[in-house]
Amino acid sequence: MIYKNVQVLRAAAASLVVMAHAVCIMYVPSALVTLGTSGVDIFFVISGFIICQVAGRAQNGAVYFLARRWWRIFPLYWIVLAFSVALTAAFNINWAPWMPAQHSALDYILLLTTENHFLPQAWSLVFELYFYALLALVLFIAPAGRFYRTLALLMGAQVALVALCGSNGAPPTNALSLEFALGCAVAWLNARNWIRYELIAWGVGLLFFGAGEWWSVYIAPLAPLPRLCTFGVGAALGLYALVGLERRGVRIFPRVLVRLGDASYSLYLWHIPVLTILMTVGIRKLPALALVFLAAFASYYLIEAPLLRLDGPRLLQRLAAKAVVPIRFGWTSLSQRLRERFSGPSSPVAWARPET
Repeated sequence: MIYKNVQVLRAAAASLVVMAHAVCIMYVPSALVTLGTSGVDIFFVISGFIICQVAGRAQNGAVYFLARRWWRIFPLYWIVLAFSVALTAAFNINWAPWMPAQHSALDYILLLTTENHFLPQAWSLVFELYFYALLALVLFIAPAGRFYRTLALLMGAQVALVALCGSNGAPPTNALSLEFALGCAVAWLNARNWIRYELIAWGVGLLFFGAGEWWSVYIAPLAPLPRLCTFGVGAALGLYALVGLERRGVRIFPRVLVRLGDASYSLYLWHIPVLTILMTVGIRKLPALALVFLAAFASYYLIEAPLLRLDGPRLLQRLAAKAVVPIRFGWTSLSQRLRERFSGPSSPVAWARPET
């Protein structure tokens, strides 16, 4: 089930990230940058909720689940990456001056590094892929009807790993990876119809966001563990409230925001290249932001949605099934010819014992 309120929360997350990066590129007032960082935390919590629901009712096994998730991430990412690399080659654009371009092309293509020189925002996709791999492992080892129990055991192991190794490392040991677990907890509560007191949860979630914003502005930029405990918990409570309200039939946002939520991945990937181009040609601030959102909608309807309808894993599965017939026929014919060549005739007369 697609929750419309959750789609709007995705739109808010992508918009916050755009605002944060616009501060650096377009010189929008800097008060937006600290709050904008919370957009990634919201994305991680929502992803935990949505993907956990998808995996919990997966019928085709771990491999197909993982293939579907990779199809969701990589084709559009490769298109935007190619566009960014082409701009770099043509105009010598340095997308991330603070980040050395020392990784191999394969690292960028397969999202094996969080230091993406051509699409700096793609660091979060590395975390997403790690989470998908974890859920695929759960699907592979979990007994029937024990998905959430197995997931809880693995998440508990990850909490211990973060506690032992520190909270600022790669995805398995980074505290931000635990924000997916918060979304999974909301999915578990939703599956058991245990969502109550939505307005209270919403208010408490705003308090957590306020605490994170206050700390970022007046103390220091939030490290992964404080982000988990402020923006992460606040996002989980907000998600909990919006899911509960929709279950009660309350949808509180206009349709255009729901559509922006549908296009949030396109918005997330395209906004830095588009903002940079617009700044280069002299278009800034609100007109530039409006064009960024229009570009995201165009990308969704012209590229992303057709790719999703294509369903690459299912298409490959069909092609493989059709390829089996000619391969099997060719193998049978080849085997028969080889037997005839090396074994000789199979007539009983030919193999009869000669008379003495």
